[in-house]
Amino acid sequence: MTRSLWLISLICTGCVVLPTTKTKTRYAGTEQTALTYGKVKAVTLQTAASRKDVRVRATSTRECQRQILAVTELTKSKHAKLGVDDPRGRVLGVFFAPITIPISAIITGLVVATSDDSTTRVTTPVRTEAIECTSEAAGLALELEFPSGHVQRGKTDANGVLAVAIPRDEPYSGNVVVRGDNVTAQVQYEQARPPITVARDAIEACRAQQQFAAVTLKLTVNERGLVTRMWLSAGDDKLHACVAARIAGIVFPNTLRSTTVVLPFEAPST
Repeated sequence: MTRSLWLISLICTGCVVLPTTKTKTRYAGTEQTALTYGKVKAVTLQTAASRKDVRVRATSTRECQRQILAVTELTKSKHAKLGVDDPRGRVLGVFFAPITIPISAIITGLVVATSDDSTTRVTTPVRTEAIECTSEAAGLALELEFPSGHVQRGKTDANGVLAVAIPRDEPYSGNVVVRGDNVTAQVQYEQARPPITVARDAIEACRAQQQFAAVTLKLTVNERGLVTRMWLSAGDDKLHACVAARIAGIVFPNTLRSTTVVLPFEAPST
């Protein structure tokens, strides 16, 4: 071991082992920046309806840009370096190298062992791309015209959505016209009709070929609100079958469950 240290001390330009930093460069491909939104070219409306409200989603088509960046990774790591480029220490280095080299080697080894490689990413613009993109049309003023002619106005939220409750005095079903800035759309809705209304509409729709001035409808309702038996004071089997088919599946409220519901209707013949 001592002979090796003497040989190293004789040929090296200094007498210590020092840590040094090496940098390695690697090309890591390209990446894209986030989109920069430009002016709005067009707005698209998507509509939907539930039994309680009408919803509109507005989307903007825009002129957008993004940059393409070249990515370079610079990795720095610690290594041990033997010798010091100092001519004044070369003569004395021969005598002190057996002491300084082992000590400095131990210290440098500890520094190298406890250091981690560090990588830095450097980006360089390569080109700019212009593309067509979409975004939520937030704050868009819209008006909704319901079947009665009533108009409700509002603005889309941060997600480009506007929800409007169906007014109570509107028909149970119908079309709503949605208008915005140079854009129009329609949506059809259908509200849940009360059981009494369903029964009345069923008789009106089925009595076309029947001759009667009035009719009474009796319905036996079970504990779940479903009709288990139906009776009509007028009409034939065909009328009974027509009405039964139209009221199938309706659910009566809690106050009318486990009861017999009697519904008289005026149905003048034509």
